[in-house]
Amino acid sequence: MKTVLSVFTTGVKLSFCKKGSIAATILILIVPLMYPLFWLQAFWNPYGNISNLPVAFINEDAGQIGAGLEQQLKNSADVKWMFTSREDGDNGLKNKSYYALFVIPGDFSQKISAAQSSNIEVYVDGKNNFMAALLASQIEKRLEEQLSQQISQSTAEKLLCGENLARFISNPVDGVITDINPVANTGTGFAPYFSSLALWIGALLISLVLGRRVEKCKFRKAKVWQLTLGRYMLFCAAGLIQAAFLTGIIYALGISVSNGFLTYICLMVSSLCCIALVSTLIAIFGMLGQMLSMFVLIFQLTASGGTFPTNLTQGGLFMFLHPIMPFTYSVNSLRESISGVPINGGVIGQCVLIQLCVVAGALIICTLVETLRTKISVQKSEPEILEQENLSEDGILEG
Repeated sequence: MKTVLSVFTTGVKLSFCKKGSIAATILILIVPLMYPLFWLQAFWNPYGNISNLPVAFINEDAGQIGAGLEQQLKNSADVKWMFTSREDGDNGLKNKSYYALFVIPGDFSQKISAAQSSNIEVYVDGKNNFMAALLASQIEKRLEEQLSQQISQSTAEKLLCGENLARFISNPVDGVITDINPVANTGTGFAPYFSSLALWIGALLISLVLGRRVEKCKFRKAKVWQLTLGRYMLFCAAGLIQAAFLTGIIYALGISVSNGFLTYICLMVSSLCCIALVSTLIAIFGMLGQMLSMFVLIFQLTASGGTFPTNLTQGGLFMFLHPIMPFTYSVNSLRESISGVPINGGVIGQCVLIQLCVVAGALIICTLVETLRTKISVQKSEPEILEQENLSEDGILEG
């Protein structure tokens, strides 16, 4: 165990022996955390900022319904309505001045008065911004419901007696949605996903920078398992610091956390898992291992269900990968510790156990491969040593 601690302490000393080493160490701890910090802050609650989305409204209706709707929207602050002409709207949609174009056609009131259905024309440019196109669809549905309610109420009041009956016709069915674990905003919802991503990037930087420092040191009497464990302990020390910083960032962003201690535990275990996998890939495959770690990251981002449900993915590949990707369990445990009310300890326990099994498996594989590689290297070098010894003996005899 002394050798293991020697590898660990040597790595720590090398990380703080020079100004350059200190700066590099600080950077590998902080840089990966900037991604969730700035992304979550920027898109904390995009739906809450929909009032800043410039949307053009063009009323071509010759009747009163279009004018009435325009007046209502002028008093509304749900989106940034821009009342303009068709020509300006078309140009604005092309040059991104407007993210959507809503047009009330000229015969809108005429068709409604004749009991004929009419449409609100909506124009978007998904190429410019796909999410804005989705938001436009939601805005259109809101306008449609607003107009339908007004028209239904008006028709009921003319044809039927009784205010209550008119209300029933205008809105006969109400939907009630109950969220058993409500998430306050997009930032809170995406925090588990981007935290897992940050820890994987952090593991890659830690393995590359600190790994090189350990490689420079020669521990001649150390066994392979001692070097593997000592190196992993060094990496984990940095990973645990990253997990602590990331917990602080989650609180600094104002995310309502169900249990801060469990959140740190989940982040810590996720960090240990990421480091074990990334460092093993790099130790076994070298530079190719760095590329492989990025490929694994790509598959994890798409198969973990951290954004859209995995069931919505195409082809079945990601559904197959979902239960075998470590990110799946990292995201699930963090969701539970951050937003679970009450927290399901069984879910967290299962996720933590699976990730720790991944850690153990990765370290065992790394040790076995490194041991085999050492034996092969020794076997190759033995003939050369014998040949050199024979040459030396021949030289002595000749002398």
